[in-house]
Amino acid sequence: MVGKLTNRTYRKRIDSYVKRQIEDMDDHRPFFTYWITFVHLLITILAVCTYGIAPVGFSQHETVDSVLRNKGVYENVKFVQQENFWIGPDSESLIHLGAKYSPCMRQDEQVHDLIRVKRDGERNSACCVRNDRSGCVQTSEEECSSTLAVWVKWPNHPSRPLFNGKERQHGSVCHQDPRICQEPGSAFPHEWPDDITKWPICTRYNTGNHTNLPHIDCTITGRPCCIGTKGRCEITSREYCDFMKGYFHEEATLCSQVHCMDDVCGLLPFLNPEIPDQFYRLWLSLFLHAGIPNA
Repeated sequence: MVGKLTNRTYRKRIDSYVKRQIEDMDDHRPFFTYWITFVHLLITILAVCTYGIAPVGFSQHETVDSVLRNKGVYENVKFVQQENFWIGPDSESLIHLGAKYSPCMRQDEQVHDLIRVKRDGERNSACCVRNDRSGCVQTSEEECSSTLAVWVKWPNHPSRPLFNGKERQHGSVCHQDPRICQEPGSAFPHEWPDDITKWPICTRYNTGNHTNLPHIDCTITGRPCCIGTKGRCEITSREYCDFMKGYFHEEATLCSQVHCMDDVCGLLPFLNPEIPDQFYRLWLSLFLHAGIPNA
């Protein structure tokens, strides 16, 4: 058709002898290519079925809703998600599946600094107990209302415990206290340190009906939630955590007790929770695609 339009003729460049040689050659099927293509398609289908499809587009998608926060009130919250024009899972899901993401492969200074700053701030936090005993949450003094709640901060509060015979300087912690935890117990030589960011997660309590400790008898309204891909942790409600598509830790009481980068990266846990080491993402990511057209 092109030849007719341009008034030109097409001349075959392969003569009959070469053509016979090509026809006499053995036919080799590309089974390896078939297998690789099948694996790529299978992983893409499983990823879409498991994590769903992100909003399609080139910009950012915003979702606004009224969500219960850790202070016991509903607030309008906005969730911003990067759109995916490849018709596939969002970026957080792809990272969880094994995409190449450097903070999961080596220690990223920016992510490490964010975690360190959060831990330094949490060291000076305490349990904020509402006066009507309707709830309590771990927070800073600035975020605890002085008229509606009491900031149970050691050593300025009469409920303080001792450490090595001296008054503890850090704490309190909502629903956690070395005096009532049985496992792991706080006793010499394994006494819990004064620094609350180094406290373990208590798995068994000896509370009874009432302990007369305000930070223990209250109803806790916020626990650690890992949000985003930078290892950000917030003490918040489960509703807010689910809305932000984070990882809620019901078993912990402090952000220092969880490792958010482990949640973000998924796959095999780090050998050292503080140092990412998933170097195998270099070849694992070869089997992933951003969406259906890529596969």
